[in-house]
Amino acid sequence: MLSDLTRNHVIPAAIRYMNEVLQNVRALKDAGLKADSWKAQLEIAEELSGHVNALKTEIDQRQRRQ
Repeated sequence: MLSDLTRNHVIPAAIRYMNEVLQNVRALKDAGLKADSWKAQLEIAEELSGHVNALKTEIDQRQRRQ
């Protein structure tokens, strides 16, 4: 059940948020701002990506064990 919740709700929500952050990065770049202006947002997106990948890997491993 927890795997289903994570796969169907947590991961999609994290991906949507990551896309919002990346759109912000793109907008700041397009506005001509320096990399320091969007560095934190890019780090957040990278961290989110790592967490999403870790969650997906864990869910897949648990399903294989069942």
